[in-house]
Amino acid sequence: MTSDQPEARPPRWCLAGNIVEERRYGPLGAETRRGTRLFAPGAKVYCLPFEYDRLFAFGRHRKSGRFIGSIVPARLVVERRAQLVYHPEVLRRIEERMAAGEHGVNSRYPWDDRESVESHIAALDALDSASAGLVDPLPVEIYDELVASGTIASGAPFELLNGVLVWKPPKEPRRSTCAERAHAEIERIVPEGFHLR
Repeated sequence: MTSDQPEARPPRWCLAGNIVEERRYGPLGAETRRGTRLFAPGAKVYCLPFEYDRLFAFGRHRKSGRFIGSIVPARLVVERRAQLVYHPEVLRRIEERMAAGEHGVNSRYPWDDRESVESHIAALDALDSASAGLVDPLPVEIYDELVASGTIASGAPFELLNGVLVWKPPKEPRRSTCAERAHAEIERIVPEGFHLR
């Protein structure tokens, strides 16, 4: 390798998938759309976790063919699989996204190996099956019935927020440590008779 060539980036495990061919759209899902606004149906995308049931997807724009990044609902990425990524443009985009530190994606890469990616995929699959065919917004009573019947396992990493069933990503050790330290410092200065939660 000559000194003027950039150093090759090491491969990374990533969640890969394809954009759904067709999706329901509009009030009560009365319309059908192909792909998404930015990605063509069937387009291959490489994804990072974003928030709950959404992914940050990298792939080729449906019109220009250039690599782009976009936030997409996880349900629009099908045939999800763990893949070792070697593509230099994808690796560069992943590193840029990690350095940006936005929306729960920080400098710590979320997946170290195939098993960690497959664990995330399993959580997304469970969320898909738990919410398949459910009305939106989901009433609390129906959510409680799903838990009681075992459709949603007790203690599963799901939460009902404003009628939407969402996946709760595990907390990072660094976040937990910071929260504990902040809690201890604030508790030290809270006047007597007040409680900190």
